[in-house]
Amino acid sequence: MTKVSDVETETLREIADSAGLSKLSDANLPDVENALTFAQSLTERMPNTLVPTDEPAHIYPAAYPALVHPHAQED
Repeated sequence: MTKVSDVETETLREIADSAGLSKLSDANLPDVENALTFAQSLTERMPNTLVPTDEPAHIYPAAYPALVHPHAQED
């Protein structure tokens, strides 16, 4: 396991907290660092010319969940 400096620990703790992982122990912070490095490697491979309309999620109508789960909105 790699020894993490106090500054790195604080930065990784802030990243974990912002991701909703505030209950992680310091022993798990290297895992956060590995996950961040992996996520960055994935985004670096993506084209930087994408615009919001290139996202596939925009093709689903807002009513789609109601169609799949017709009783979901009943109260």
